[in-house]
Amino acid sequence: MTLWAPSVKVVDALYQARYLISLHNGMTVRCDGEEWALDFAQESQMIDATLKLAGVDIQRVRHQAQRPTKAN
Repeated sequence: MTLWAPSVKVVDALYQARYLISLHNGMTVRCDGEEWALDFAQESQMIDATLKLAGVDIQRVRHQAQRPTKAN
């Protein structure tokens, strides 16, 4: 049972955001002689929790967010 009924546009936006941050998660950023890895784990967890609350199968989201490999 869901506690709220999200609109399709909201769920689509969350899917898109989850996918885009998964593409950039772990990338190395270089600026002014410094470098660090992007870490969007907390944001991904927040989106997953929101999608779960909306009744969306999070495993499907995680599977779709994986980067394609050369074998795919």
